Amino acid sequence: MFWRKTSVLVEQYTQYHVTLNDDWVMRGGTTVLRCVIDPTYVTDYVKVIGWKKAGHELQSSGRVSILRDGVLHIRGVQAEDTGRRSPYTCVTRNILTGENRTSDGAYLTLHEPPAGGAQPIIDESLAHVTIRQGESIELPCAASQAYPAPTFTWVKDAVTLVIDGHRLSQHGGNLQLLNATVHDSGGYQCTGRNSHGVGSATTTLTVASPLSVLIEPSQQTVDAGRPAQFNCTTFGHPVDSVQWFHNGRPLMTSSSGSGSRVTVDDEGHQLLIKDVGRQDQGMYQCFVRNAQDSAQGAGQLALGDDCDIMFVIDAIPQVMWCSTDDCDIMFVIDAVPQVTWSLDGAALPSESALAWNSFVTTEGDVMSYVNISRISVPLGGQYSCYATSKVGSANNTNRLNVYGMLAC
Repeated sequence: MFWRKTSVLVEQYTQYHVTLNDDWVMRGGTTVLRCVIDPTYVTDYVKVIGWKKAGHELQSSGRVSILRDGVLHIRGVQAEDTGRRSPYTCVTRNILTGENRTSDGAYLTLHEPPAGGAQPIIDESLAHVTIRQGESIELPCAASQAYPAPTFTWVKDAVTLVIDGHRLSQHGGNLQLLNATVHDSGGYQCTGRNSHGVGSATTTLTVASPLSVLIEPSQQTVDAGRPAQFNCTTFGHPVDSVQWFHNGRPLMTSSSGSGSRVTVDDEGHQLLIKDVGRQDQGMYQCFVRNAQDSAQGAGQLALGDDCDIMFVIDAIPQVMWCSTDDCDIMFVIDAVPQVTWSLDGAALPSESALAWNSFVTTEGDVMSYVNISRISVPLGGQYSCYATSKVGSANNTNRLNVYGMLAC
């Protein structure tokens, strides 16, 4: 059944047409040719892998650029680029089936420039481009109907770029950037000028690098009522969002300065718990994301003691023993004590997995115990046992740490 469903889905993306439209182009101008793939929902699975002119493969060089999205630019068009003897075809590949398809031929028809000239209007550019660090990119900028042919300049974040011909080069109005780094991210403005005016367009380039996260401290033990802080240091670019999780669930936080008990700073990188309680123990995760990547780091918070373990026996002339391993209590006294328990200073929660009891042994000793049949994070914390009688009181405290699961 699974194979049949998969076959049907793949079949839906094998029924498509690849076409190419003829174009009228001004002598000396720039033509832009695009493969048209119908229906449009197939375009994510059909990629342009090449171009041909009269059966000969075209390469990016000189007056020709083939962009990463498969668009073909031909600059300074002359009669040799046009005519019925020079059909252009694009070659596509279906990434699901591996099938290659070639479009029907399209032709360029040459026309003369307007007698009065025309100012540059940028009719070929991209608003947003995202690439990975180390990749190269050619940013398009073409004014196909401008006459005389315009000169082009590029500005990044209000600073004019120096075209060195190596890492940065210019092909007509197009800007080519090799081996991009995250520092190349920003706003790029292309401006074309001729004697009739000026035209410009802006492209936002994002250079992404792999995300990673470091949480510090990775482990900490904080006494109840004291503050705890986790710092989330992020690496990579861009970081579009930062989100905190506690024991696998999204953590409800407020901004710094709001007066809330649990806050994060404006960038979401610093988590502060003002007064740690039993409910705060466990695993904390910092998730960072962008459109292409995500990463997370984890830190563990354990609850320390509210106070030192102590015995109060001033008014009790008999012997008392209290185990620090499981917090059982044994009294050898004539006045039978009453024993109670607390968790983090509050009465034991009403949980089916938790029960406690006290009994008198055949030797006359009093034993009290807490039994937990199913461990869960809310049952972790500081357990205290209290014994009182008409002759005095005593107590002891021990801790049970329960760590939450990591979120996936």
